[in-house]
Amino acid sequence: MNATDLLRSLVLDPADLKPAPHRQATAQDAAERLGPEPLPCGTRSTRIIDTTDHDRRWLDRCRDYMLATVSPHGPLILDE
Repeated sequence: MNATDLLRSLVLDPADLKPAPHRQATAQDAAERLGPEPLPCGTRSTRIIDTTDHDRRWLDRCRDYMLATVSPHGPLILDE
């Protein structure tokens, strides 16, 4: 599944996602992004995705979004 398909499956518009840094993100960047206070929807995970028209964006996922995008047959692999 590529980033476009993932966003489509979650009914997310990449324009609504926060811009991400152009450099390689670290675990520290993700920890700072998630912060001590939960983001909307109880976000538990974040990653950077490359979008076609909106460059690099943070994709924050709550438990429900993670479950919606994980196959019962194994982990979700995103084509980078």
